[in-house]
Amino acid sequence: MYLLTACLIVLALTALVASRRARRLPRTHRGRFAAIWPVVCSGICALGLLAIWRAQGVQDVEPSLLTCLLMLVVAFNAGWFIGVMGEWSWQ
Repeated sequence: MYLLTACLIVLALTALVASRRARRLPRTHRGRFAAIWPVVCSGICALGLLAIWRAQGVQDVEPSLLTCLLMLVVAFNAGWFIGVMGEWSWQ
């Protein structure tokens, strides 16, 4: 339950930060890439976590530390995407 609460907090805070950041960036190709850049970095981290999780090959019932970290990275990605796309659609 604490993990889901943490994921919702991460999602809300990153959506807020992303919308404020997207508001200040120019509408050029370079500005849009600057808005999406944190999602690209966390996506690379998520792929690394998936590779480690796959290499472990452990089939536990309870969530492992890697699963928890992966959920937080996905929440970060979703929040950033919602914030940036929400701000771009309003303008």
